[in-house]
Amino acid sequence: MARQSKAKREDRFSVTIAARNPEVLARVMRLPGLDAGCRHARVERGKDGFRFAALVPASLLAALRRDKSVTVTAVKNATQAAKASLVHVGRGNRYARGTEVPRGLGKLV
Repeated sequence: MARQSKAKREDRFSVTIAARNPEVLARVMRLPGLDAGCRHARVERGKDGFRFAALVPASLLAALRRDKSVTVTAVKNATQAAKASLVHVGRGNRYARGTEVPRGLGKLV
C-alpha cells in the first residue's frame, strides 16, 4: 500500500499565460511546476502576442503575477473543481464483501 504524504499539497490553478514575444513564453514554459500538457503546449498567436493554457501551483501563480513580462489570467481553481466533481463518489472498497454484486457508479464487465 502506498504511503500518503503528510504534507499538504498546493491547489493547482488553470490559467492562460500571454507574452509579447516567444522568448519570454519559452522561458515561462521551462519553469518548474508549470504543467502545459503531456505532449506540448498549444500556443496561440494573436494580434498582441502569444498565449497558452497551463496548470500551475498557487505559489507559481503568485510569482507569475509579479512577473511584468507576462499576463496571467486565472480561469479556475482546478483542485477545487476536481474535488467538487468527486462529491458523488462513495468511499471505501465496494468489492470488499465479495458476496454481493457492487452497486452504484461503475461498469459491470
